[in-house]
Amino acid sequence: MHDFHSKENGAEGVDFIAVSFVKSAEVINHLKSYIAARSRDISVVAKIESMDSLKNLEEIILASDGAMEARGDLGAQIPLEQVPSAQQKIVQVCRQLNKPVIVASQLLESMIEYPTPTKAEVADVSEAVRQRVDALMLSGESAMGQFPDKSLAVLRSVSLRIERWWREEKRHEPMLLPAIGSSFSDSISEELCISAAKMGKHSLIDICY
Repeated sequence: MHDFHSKENGAEGVDFIAVSFVKSAEVINHLKSYIAARSRDISVVAKIESMDSLKNLEEIILASDGAMEARGDLGAQIPLEQVPSAQQKIVQVCRQLNKPVIVASQLLESMIEYPTPTKAEVADVSEAVRQRVDALMLSGESAMGQFPDKSLAVLRSVSLRIERWWREEKRHEPMLLPAIGSSFSDSISEELCISAAKMGKHSLIDICY
């Protein structure tokens, strides 16, 4: 592990460090202590990509500043049919603990070679957006693919479209958000935010109609 030398967040202006194949919260806590001892403001993201990560999921995410589901490596560690349910579990735990979550790798895999995605890939990206992940990350598509710009454009277009569709679908339904606060004070803040959002929604409806 190398030292950090810049005036701000490391020699390269680092904001986040992602840790691969995290087995327990101890690994995260050790790295955060190392960073804190050097008075750096760098957040730590745990990459969830192994059986050990899934077994200790809650403690790892609680210790981290966010989580990334690295689906390529995770799919090599568990049966492929379990990857979708593992993804949903990771997202749920992150929301419950109020930690950001990233879904990464093999989102638009066919676009490494071809200029258009498959329908299955578009559906996969859409499902991740519906699960309310905070970010989607390309890997091979942008690192070594033949259509990096187009891959990013497709990812953005699909994400924005499904977000708009989701808002329209839910516009006339009661606002029922899953709890994400992990403490009493977080829950109070969350209730205040939900109440404010409801008031704003009803005010908008009154103005429109």
